[in-house]
Amino acid sequence: MALYSTSVRTRDLDPSSNIPNQKVEFRLPNDASFYPNMRLANVGVIQAGNHHYNRIGGAYACIKHVRLLSNGQELDGLRFANRYLSWLNINNSNEDNLNVNKILNKNSLGYDVLPNHEINSVREQRVPAQRDEALLSHLDLRKCLPLLSAMPVLDTSLFPNCVLQVELEDDPETVTTVNNQATSVQSPVLLIDEITSPEVQGSLKKELMKGVVYSKVEHDVVRCPAQANPASTNAPNKQDVSLRYNAYDDKFISRIVFMKTFANKSLYINTANSVVGLGDFGSLACHKERWNLRLNGALMFPSNLENKSTRAQYLFDAFGKVN
Repeated sequence: MALYSTSVRTRDLDPSSNIPNQKVEFRLPNDASFYPNMRLANVGVIQAGNHHYNRIGGAYACIKHVRLLSNGQELDGLRFANRYLSWLNINNSNEDNLNVNKILNKNSLGYDVLPNHEINSVREQRVPAQRDEALLSHLDLRKCLPLLSAMPVLDTSLFPNCVLQVELEDDPETVTTVNNQATSVQSPVLLIDEITSPEVQGSLKKELMKGVVYSKVEHDVVRCPAQANPASTNAPNKQDVSLRYNAYDDKFISRIVFMKTFANKSLYINTANSVVGLGDFGSLACHKERWNLRLNGALMFPSNLENKSTRAQYLFDAFGKVN
């Protein structure tokens, strides 16, 4: 949402560099002060036929990586932003998803109750066959770059040559609900609120110089080895796997989201070339699953998590509402 004041000017920046379907880059003006509520508008894709966005990621599924740099030095960044943003879409109340977020980011989350008391999921959000800005999305970059949420101001006299890089995802089975129709990622626009009042700039700079503390979002992947099918239904093969995450060595971890996905992405596609369920951004429910987490040699949970209700309780305690 833009700020309305005589000391604020909202600017929209077109990409200074644009590699279609791959990457866009925005260069912020030097010697200027901006509120950190940077937004991307016109986020989304076009695709022939009457198809829909990924049910959980919505239009955010086409945002692969996001980086904010100053003089070539990364200030903050988020790898695989579409996966994390899909999780944030679930990490909302049903009311917000049903009435607000499905319009802003084109996901298909949120449920309502029909007059016959049946639970009804929201209608899937259609991918336009040609550019239609009403069917494109809006992304608050503070969701991707926690540094922006912690800063009172982004001052390009302190952070010169600021560049926002956005890598795009055009794989149809990732972004939409089919895999046999090519997608064309639309070129987004960067919206920024420039502070024009010297007095406001000075007070916010003083606050910024006190320091900024924020939690960076990081990503790691481990692969569970394949397991042979059992000889018969009465002889199941139990799989016991221990995996190590190295991305968080020598770092303070506040909370973790685990997502289990197929290594072979073709398993998400049915015989009608349609993506099943939430596709690659959902988390697979394994049969009779149980797991624990070991940190510095000690188990994090007193007993293995094997009940759905127990896992749901820990999820709510760590992240709050989950739709």
